[in-house]
Amino acid sequence: APAWLTDYANGDHHVGGNSTPPAVAGYPKVTVPAGFAFDLPLGISFMGRPWTERTLIRLASAFEHAMGHRRPPDLRPRVDLAGRCVNQLPFLRALQDQAAV
Repeated sequence: APAWLTDYANGDHHVGGNSTPPAVAGYPKVTVPAGFAFDLPLGISFMGRPWTERTLIRLASAFEHAMGHRRPPDLRPRVDLAGRCVNQLPFLRALQDQAAV
């Protein structure tokens, strides 16, 4: 499912996820970009058996490179509801300056 839009009046409506079971069981899991729906990111998760991290990372990396869905982050300034700039931390400003070149 695509990422949900944040409801600023009522809060997020997150109904669950799939990362807790592998974490509790000790199974490795990795999520990589898998596309976009309505300009919102989609991810695909790969989960393996215990001690299969090397294979899992290779699989996830191969999928990510073959699909080519990764986009650089959009670091334009955002303003929250109170009118404050929310992503102008010094390291983000430096990244924005580099991206503008």
